[in-house]
Amino acid sequence: MKSTLTVTELFKAAGLQPSGPVPWLKPVPEKSPGVYVVAIVPTADGDCDPIDVSDLPIEITARWNESQPVIYVGRASKSISRRISQFYQHRYENRSPHRGGRDVLLLKCALWVYWSPTDNYDKAENVMIEAFKAAVGRLPFANRMRSARVGMGTTKSMVKSA
Repeated sequence: MKSTLTVTELFKAAGLQPSGPVPWLKPVPEKSPGVYVVAIVPTADGDCDPIDVSDLPIEITARWNESQPVIYVGRASKSISRRISQFYQHRYENRSPHRGGRDVLLLKCALWVYWSPTDNYDKAENVMIEAFKAAVGRLPFANRMRSARVGMGTTKSMVKSA
């Protein structure tokens, strides 16, 4: 049975506290490196209402995680603000500036961005994705793969229970 994982619980799995949120397309004020989450809830502990994704292509709809507020987990190696700005500027068919998570761009619902600064962004992102996968049974909707930079050395002990 799938468990719902809140934004707060996901950040807590990596030993972090979420900042924000800001509505999608609004600037994120964090200039430090770190991790961020795109969610469909305006409160970090909130549950989500059902979202109609029936207009999405079937291969994308198949990855939708019903009742999950978190839809994407990402990292920023330099500035969270800059990375989120790149995400906002990205066009679905392009390879840059932010190809990861691009399925977020197809959604027609309110979106919110949460973040936490950390110098250990690779590990934090990986732990958060693995915590989501452990609770839900699969990756967040717009994450197509685990973090490629840290995944090889990850052990279950790195993933704290949420």
